[in-house]
Amino acid sequence: DQQRAAVLLWCAAATAGLGAALVTPFLADLLRPVHRGLTSASSSVGVKEKAEEVMALITETVGGDVLADAYTAVRSAKDRIREGKRQHLKLEAMLDPEGHATRRIKKSEKNKAQKKRKMEKLTAHKAKKICVADDM
Repeated sequence: DQQRAAVLLWCAAATAGLGAALVTPFLADLLRPVHRGLTSASSSVGVKEKAEEVMALITETVGGDVLADAYTAVRSAKDRIREGKRQHLKLEAMLDPEGHATRRIKKSEKNKAQKKRKMEKLTAHKAKKICVADDM
């Protein structure tokens, strides 16, 4: 989250320092991290707030119409990439079913390991709370 916040602050500084005329050609590049900060489920509240602030600054600097066009372009590019990945996975499932099954098995094993680590962390945290409560 610190890296995302730092990138957002840099985008804000670049927008404020360069002005509308120099920022407009690079608007798509500046909006990618802002879009990720606004839409990502893993973003913290602080990152989302910073992304909203940067959006407001960019809107003031370049204007709403230019920003809307650039933001729509960034969002549609993300959607195209996502759809391309889906199509690639479907094609792989048809052409190489064994490889696709192997990938799914590896993914499920990683998810199991992640859940196990999470449960161990939660149980350790609960045990620590109980020990602290018993000491009182």
